[in-house]
Amino acid sequence: MITNKISFIEQERLKIVKSREELIQIVSSCNRHLQGYDFTNVDVSNIDFHDFKMEDVVFNVFNVEKKERKEIFNVNFKGCIIKRVSFAQCSFNRCNFDSFTVKKKEHEEKETVKEEHITTLTKCDFFFSELVNCRFKNTKISIVDFRYSSLTDCSMGYSDVTFGDFYMTAFKGTTNFTHARFSFCSITNATFENHCLLMENINQLIQENYDAYSKILIHQEKWYKQNPCADFSTLNKAEEERCELESRIYIAREAEQVYTIMSGIYSGKGFFRDSNKAYAKAKKNEALYYKLLMKKDRQERNVKSWLKNASRWFDPIIAEMFGYGFKVWPVLIISCLLILLFWLFLYTFDNLEPWDKGLAYSICNTMGPYFDHINELYHLIASFESAVGILLVGFLGFVIANKIRNNS
Repeated sequence: MITNKISFIEQERLKIVKSREELIQIVSSCNRHLQGYDFTNVDVSNIDFHDFKMEDVVFNVFNVEKKERKEIFNVNFKGCIIKRVSFAQCSFNRCNFDSFTVKKKEHEEKETVKEEHITTLTKCDFFFSELVNCRFKNTKISIVDFRYSSLTDCSMGYSDVTFGDFYMTAFKGTTNFTHARFSFCSITNATFENHCLLMENINQLIQENYDAYSKILIHQEKWYKQNPCADFSTLNKAEEERCELESRIYIAREAEQVYTIMSGIYSGKGFFRDSNKAYAKAKKNEALYYKLLMKKDRQERNVKSWLKNASRWFDPIIAEMFGYGFKVWPVLIISCLLILLFWLFLYTFDNLEPWDKGLAYSICNTMGPYFDHINELYHLIASFESAVGILLVGFLGFVIANKIRNNS
């Protein structure tokens, strides 16, 4: 079984570097621009690459037959522009990918000028890697593969990650995400030992955008979905077979499960506001999931399945109508609509004038039966309003208590 293909890079065009001496000579004479090199068999530890531009460079390749990872220790990548680079199956220790700022002042009378050196990682492969005490502060990261990797005591503060695949990634120790931004990323089955991505860090899961999911995460050219123990594979077989509706159903369910797990993680760590937000996101994706199943049932003319999925779709819709149990305004709006509806009924059919008298009766009747109607139909409707009103008042009390308790 051969699985050691290199993602994003044309392997045939690479120049193989055979010794550390040759590497040092290339680094010193390349004018900070490395392109088309293979460093797989060379130790790159303790080398300063800061402000380098790297394109089509291989530091290591995933090889299913190799037990150990390639060790990369104390390498400086600060301010680098890194594009189409493979770090697969590497063990990083104390490597620095930070962006940094240099303050320059040419003359005393002139203001200090800040020169930004932004580290960018584009189309990079960290598959099955291990990172310990590494830094990615203020780093711009786009289209990266961190699947089956682990980050221990790393800093990703203020980083901007777009189209990152963190499937089965383990964030351990003090790895933190202070003011980080993850947009269109996959964190399916990722684990968070201590610090975790908060809802403010997650712009949108890639499973919530089918076009990005299909074009980039699954069908990105030369992005090989390798597996540590098997051949190339992805969980979403429907997308591999270009079955769009089935794929949309799959990713809606996946997004729901991710947000449900994150809601539980937040609750366990005391982030109740984030837990509520994640729960709301999970319910929205659950509603989408059943809506897509109903669409599939219509296409297949499966009435029994459609009715079953329609009943299940109703649950997250009701949850949204009532503010997911932590929003006050939806419950207040429903209560006001109930009062206005019954007042309109009284004013129109019961000839209860003036109008403000009917409105007062309706408000009081929401808390319990307020006055008897001669007509039994009116009495029945008034009793219905009272029953619904009492339920709404009780639910509103629960929501307010939930907000106070959970600071949401």
